[in-house]
Amino acid sequence: MIVAYGRPKYAVNGSIVDAGGDLSAGGMTQYYFDVVYLMAVAQVGGILSRWFWCVLWAIPAYAAYKAWTLVIKPYIFTPREGDDGYEAGG
Repeated sequence: MIVAYGRPKYAVNGSIVDAGGDLSAGGMTQYYFDVVYLMAVAQVGGILSRWFWCVLWAIPAYAAYKAWTLVIKPYIFTPREGDDGYEAGG
């Protein structure tokens, strides 16, 4: 997937349609490389211990952390407009 992202795309006549993505850019590309590095560490570490695959739990743990901090927590704890924290009619 990383190689396909960075490879340029050509039209039938040979002109460049898309120059390809910048593999040194941040964002999702950086996460792809992080996953590749974690997989390599887990493979090499597997030589030392059969429990070294637990390093791979860092991927869903980080995804859960990002989901909590960027989506769930702001959605739950951000007050709505006109919401002063008191129940109406009470």
